[in-house]
Amino acid sequence: MSDFVWDKSKAGPSSRDCRTPPEKDKGKRKSARSDQPDQTELAKKKSRTSEQSCDAAMGTVLTEVKKTMREVGDRLDEQVNTELKAFLRDKINDLEKGRKETVGIFGKTGAGKSSLINTIIGEKDLLPTGSMTACTSVVTKVEANMSSCKYEAEIQFITKKEWDDELWFLLMNNNPEDPDEEDNNDAVDDDWDDHEDDDDGDDDDGKILALYGKDIRKTLEELMDVKHFREIPEFLRSTKKELKSDTAAELSARLQRFTRHDEENEAGRQYWPLVKCVTIKVPRRPGVPDLLEHVTLMDLPGTGDRNQHRNKMWKEFVGSCSTVWIMAEMNRVMAETEAWDILKNTASLMGNGGECQRIVFICTKSDDTGMSKGSKEEKCETILKRNKRAKEKVMKEFKKQEHIKKHLSDDSDDVFQVFTVSSHEFVNADCLQKAETELPKLQEFLQNLNDRQSKTSNYVSEAYGILSLIQGAKRGEKAQHKGEVCRLLEQTRTAQVQKMRRSMEEAYEGLEICLSQGVQKSQQSYEKDMKKAILHPKGNRAKGFYKKLNSMVRNGGIYKPTNKRKQTININEILASHMRNCIDRKFKEIFPNVRSLRAFKGAISKFTLHTERLADRYQDVSLHLIFLKSEEEKLKMELNDGIRERKKHIYNSLEESIRASMQPCYDDAARDSGTGTLRRMRDTIQTHLQASNGRMFNEAKEDMLRQLRSLMDWIQKTVEDKLEKSMTLSLRTDDTCIPDVSDEYDKLRRFHEALTGRPGTGASRDSVEPVGPGAAGGIGSVTPAQESSVTTGDSGQRERDSVAPPAANGQSRRTLPSLQDIAQSKRKEMPQIMMEEPGKERVPQDVPRGHATVQGLQRSFEDKLRNQQQQGNNQAAAPRPRADQTPPPPADKKLRIARTAFIKRVSEPVLDALLDELLTLEIINKGEMDVVRIKPKTEKARELIDMVMNKGADASSHMITVFCELDRYLSRELKLH
Repeated sequence: MSDFVWDKSKAGPSSRDCRTPPEKDKGKRKSARSDQPDQTELAKKKSRTSEQSCDAAMGTVLTEVKKTMREVGDRLDEQVNTELKAFLRDKINDLEKGRKETVGIFGKTGAGKSSLINTIIGEKDLLPTGSMTACTSVVTKVEANMSSCKYEAEIQFITKKEWDDELWFLLMNNNPEDPDEEDNNDAVDDDWDDHEDDDDGDDDDGKILALYGKDIRKTLEELMDVKHFREIPEFLRSTKKELKSDTAAELSARLQRFTRHDEENEAGRQYWPLVKCVTIKVPRRPGVPDLLEHVTLMDLPGTGDRNQHRNKMWKEFVGSCSTVWIMAEMNRVMAETEAWDILKNTASLMGNGGECQRIVFICTKSDDTGMSKGSKEEKCETILKRNKRAKEKVMKEFKKQEHIKKHLSDDSDDVFQVFTVSSHEFVNADCLQKAETELPKLQEFLQNLNDRQSKTSNYVSEAYGILSLIQGAKRGEKAQHKGEVCRLLEQTRTAQVQKMRRSMEEAYEGLEICLSQGVQKSQQSYEKDMKKAILHPKGNRAKGFYKKLNSMVRNGGIYKPTNKRKQTININEILASHMRNCIDRKFKEIFPNVRSLRAFKGAISKFTLHTERLADRYQDVSLHLIFLKSEEEKLKMELNDGIRERKKHIYNSLEESIRASMQPCYDDAARDSGTGTLRRMRDTIQTHLQASNGRMFNEAKEDMLRQLRSLMDWIQKTVEDKLEKSMTLSLRTDDTCIPDVSDEYDKLRRFHEALTGRPGTGASRDSVEPVGPGAAGGIGSVTPAQESSVTTGDSGQRERDSVAPPAANGQSRRTLPSLQDIAQSKRKEMPQIMMEEPGKERVPQDVPRGHATVQGLQRSFEDKLRNQQQQGNNQAAAPRPRADQTPPPPADKKLRIARTAFIKRVSEPVLDALLDELLTLEIINKGEMDVVRIKPKTEKARELIDMVMNKGADASSHMITVFCELDRYLSRELKLH
């Protein structure tokens, strides 16, 4: 087995800087601006080279660790199955599961979406850019092919039942019964006019003609005959169709029948009307930046579909986008409103109903100035000036879009960006340098999303935790404190879950208040809103209005015009609008899309078992605690991912609940026919609304709260169950027959230390003797048995480090501080060799000093010692204190002096955190904590400080230490430092 060592010092800058892909300098224009070397460009080029090296190092590390974990998994498969081995196999399999970032790309046909995607990922022939029209109903995904060197595509069809329903709808929509003359005097809004009803069948006819050919005059049953689908048996079987090709151009040609609309039908029968989604997988190529390993580009229609099934799928895709790119041609960026209409129509789906963190507005074809004359320098200057003006105009327009901004992060500088790009200039460099085309900025944007560094770090941390558990399980009887640690962890978990639940309950109560306000406003306004928008709009064309109302009731209350300039009408959204307006701000506060803020004010992120603190105290179970720490972090990521998915359903539940309440009246209205149909359809809807008496709004409120309560229960149960299982199998289960993974463990420990910048708390191999309260030598003592052999170099051979000569006791006392003078949270920063038992003069005799981690820690700690010595020298030069000066009071007396001010000024969150920490340190027990926690803030503070003072100076000292960490400002004010 190879023993790969990654030298971080040679791999380029840190992960924060390793995000920009390499850029070629071929074809750069030489002009007056480039006569002298551009130092900025040279610096960027040098930085990109280092970043490429760092990114390559990350890929090598990840590949090596994945190979190691596959080998460990294979060895577990060869063993006799036990509960622990099955658990470990599941954990290793889960390592491969990962969540991708999705970039949703919107823009009208001809805006240059395909050209831009091809250029960014370095595949000029992947997406067709010819004359054929892209199908607006087909979603196209582009992602990396991590398992093959082929260009592959997966085509997902709608089901046969869904096409049957859609075909029936298309046929009915093209042949509706006209209302009789008595309805012609009904008033209708002009927005329903503009002869739009004459165009509504064009797209419907296009789908039928594309699939069945011209001059089709058959019944629904005949159109659904299987003979029409012989070339695509996957459609009949409801499976995906897979295509594989050696080149991008070949795959693109084979996909055209499934993604492009050929109006002349030259390619034969087209199947795009049956396609839901096409996923294109692009292989890695040498010299091309790998931007899509953890990112998916998704070309989306600007609006939903008239078919319910497609529309639901479209909403789900829009809601899954963490980033949205809106594209518009530079020459039309301000004249056309389609880009802004897309944002308005999708704002709620991307914001509270989705997970969008940022919007990027891309002005394409920035080189298209129309200039036929002039030098390159003049053209370049014209392009750059126009780009600057366009950015200013777009940013100014965005600041006016209050409806869009309210659904997104309040940090407008980060949430909305503008780029002016030119794919042509990036490839040909006729006028602009590559950096001026801003394509490299978009590549850097994708590189940041791809974030190979953090993905690698997370994978290595989880793998290191698994191998730590395997090493810990082999110790068996050597780990004497597993029962005690398990008991402390269960107490901490209970306390932390209660704390987390309180934060969630506060959010629930706040949302309930907003919903109640929304119900009240909806009950007061719904009749007026419906009369104005649907039942009696102003105008003069009854025929057009009938056709649209008929379409609405047959499609669940939604009308989507074929003409994209016309607005979608959604009865359910109109009825839910007041409730949504009332909850939008509170909902965004509870479920922010900005990942750094987290849901429920970070309650899940703040959850901790304090495993690192326990590892300091119980070194014989430190490996088990490393595993539990990695499990805790993984659990938090899984919870946050689950919350993001569930919160979309919670937010959209208002509209869904109202649609369910209105569906009976839609069905009744759709069944009506004959004379006076339009009038009866109106009456049916109005009667249903009056009969409900606003009851459906209360039902929508209760449905949303029920789903929120279900989410809270799921979070709590997931935390309790998963941690219980992990603690049981790691601390209450031994399996000495488990494979020996010492070499693999050492390798991953080194990777983990290099990636995280901190040492693992577990010892090398399995040579650590039991250490903990009551063990021989006390906390932090070092015995000869603890000296560990360290793997060094690439050979993987174990060599014993050099041993420093023993130091005299007097020298030790001058250079080493006592452990009792160092805060518990800082002890892990000390190398083990510098620990000595409080109150004793014994100094370790055999000290391993050659290991890089120990040396790094020792250097850091020696710097602190030098600073302390310098401070001591400064103090020695100052006047000496009087011999009769009063010594500092004991800790319990300090608390007594600060008691009154502490009770008045300490905050409740600090008190809750203080209770949790004191329980973990066993200063108080669970019963005492529960008694104190339920009291009001002032009583809680009084009970806690009195309880700790009564326990003596040692307990008081621990409370002061923890309080100083939790509230540094107040602790200084109270002179407790």
